[in-house]
Amino acid sequence: MEVLTPPQHSYYGEKDMRNLSIPTNKIPSSVITQATQISDIALDKEYGYGLSTDTNSFGYQANKLSATFALCSIVGNNERDIEVIANAVHDGWSFAAYNVYDPRYETQPQKKENRVALADTLYSDLDEGEKEKDRVIARAILAFVDNGEAL
Repeated sequence: MEVLTPPQHSYYGEKDMRNLSIPTNKIPSSVITQATQISDIALDKEYGYGLSTDTNSFGYQANKLSATFALCSIVGNNERDIEVIANAVHDGWSFAAYNVYDPRYETQPQKKENRVALADTLYSDLDEGEKEKDRVIARAILAFVDNGEAL
């Protein structure tokens, strides 16, 4: 069974976004898959994004990494503060922006530039609209864990 391990420190307020790494802590891949789906559904419900059907797409991978970082914050650090969890969500999305290829970059290079610029922005410096996207995921993943479905 594939497992990931949570961070040994909080990502909150960390400035060097390019040095992000996937947190690891014995979180089963099946739980990460469930949390990814919950993240996807929450964003679709709130913003009408549609559901990710291609597990190799940027959208799916960004949701997966956001959910993974959130789970590690909640489970690994016993975090319950939505702002701290949302910061972890943003770090997961930022990791995706730096590391996940999107074929649209070939015809829309500004898409990559925009994503990297957003990834370079600390959570605390995001506008409220961007923060709320991270909070939507944070609340959904926290509810998933608190309902006892996660572990």
